[in-house]
Amino acid sequence: MTLQRKLLLGFSLMVIPALLVGVQAIRTNGLVRGTLESLGERLARSRTYAEVEDAMFNQTQVIWRYLSGDPAAKKEFPLTEQVVAFWLDRWTAGLPPDELKLADGVRGIEKDIRAVAGQVFKLHDAGRHDAAAVLGTACPVGDRRTRARGRPPGVLAHLSQPGAPAQRAAARDGRRRRGRPGSRDRAALLG
Repeated sequence: MTLQRKLLLGFSLMVIPALLVGVQAIRTNGLVRGTLESLGERLARSRTYAEVEDAMFNQTQVIWRYLSGDPAAKKEFPLTEQVVAFWLDRWTAGLPPDELKLADGVRGIEKDIRAVAGQVFKLHDAGRHDAAAVLGTACPVGDRRTRARGRPPGVLAHLSQPGAPAQRAAARDGRRRRGRPGSRDRAALLG
């Protein structure tokens, strides 16, 4: 074997590991890029979901403002419904097919909020302020059963915030004494 062939063989043995390292680096770079893109998509979905939660929270704030004596709040409620629908549609459009059931759960929460809001507005307009405050406080979307159904917590976390009007405080105090109003209590208030 000549010196030239020995040098060629030695060079080849040194180049092969370098090529393998280079190929692995290119492969790893592609995997990292794909992972970062996936993470970016998930973060965008999380941010959009945060907007959905904020819009739903604003819906409940409109209800409490109306119960606190702000007559313009009732007129704002349809606008908040449009905002929630916009963000829900945008969030749902970005979900992968295996997570679409989450959107159904969130739509159920929004439907519950609208149903309770309609009843609260109706009771309050009829002069049944205490019943409206109790029904608003006992909103079914914020209790343990809702979270057990897989719906995300935090939509009605504001129910315990300070500064509640006197009627809401009275309803809360009454509920502490006798427990959270059940479906029979709500039916009696509405009937």
